[in-house]
Amino acid sequence: MSRLYWPQSTDPRTSDEDAPLPFNILLPMNPVPGPQRPYFAYISDNVAETGDGELEVVRATLQTELDCRDAPTSHSSGSSTECDVVCKVAHSKLRLNELKEEARLYEGALAPLQGTVVPKYYGCFIGNSPDGVVGVLVTEDCGDPLSRELKSYSKRFRQTALEALMDRAGVAHGNFTRRNIVSWDDDLEWLRLVNFQSAREHDCPCVAKSIDTTKTLSWGDIRCHELYYACVKAQLCF
Repeated sequence: MSRLYWPQSTDPRTSDEDAPLPFNILLPMNPVPGPQRPYFAYISDNVAETGDGELEVVRATLQTELDCRDAPTSHSSGSSTECDVVCKVAHSKLRLNELKEEARLYEGALAPLQGTVVPKYYGCFIGNSPDGVVGVLVTEDCGDPLSRELKSYSKRFRQTALEALMDRAGVAHGNFTRRNIVSWDDDLEWLRLVNFQSAREHDCPCVAKSIDTTKTLSWGDIRCHELYYACVKAQLCF
């Protein structure tokens, strides 16, 4: 994307869809050479927000206008293609720096895992709003967080979640909890790890090691603190 038209208000639209919608223009953190089409975000749902209001997560429809020259005034303006996304929105310099670090992981170590282990990543966009700096990290919408603790799911589901963590390409997730495991209706095909805000690059001793998750594991099988405690949490380890 060359730029993202981001609504000045992150409240979902509940009134007349044809009413004018004011946008902020955000530019990509790492521009891609060559012609790029602008994208427009239309927020559909507020998912979460920190207590200080400096970081929020929203669901949105991402739309590219195929014949546009200016920002549209409504959701249905012109010929377009659409996809459903989740946007993490930073409203302070501290949160923006965290967002940039997460974006670098998506663009680097996590790039080979997009669409299988982690969501597809559409970019990180930065600009200014009437209230100050704003940054938006845009990823594919892969479903809802787990509704209960991981240990209460089927063994196959727990194994798949653990295997996703094992495939994390030299990155320690840092917060392997149920709210950071998402899926549509607990469908294994859609299971993804999200929220790499606390992640860091990690030289995992298990990267080159084949681990059989169908058997009960022990510390001797894993030798990675994050994976071991994830196994314990999923009741796949003793």
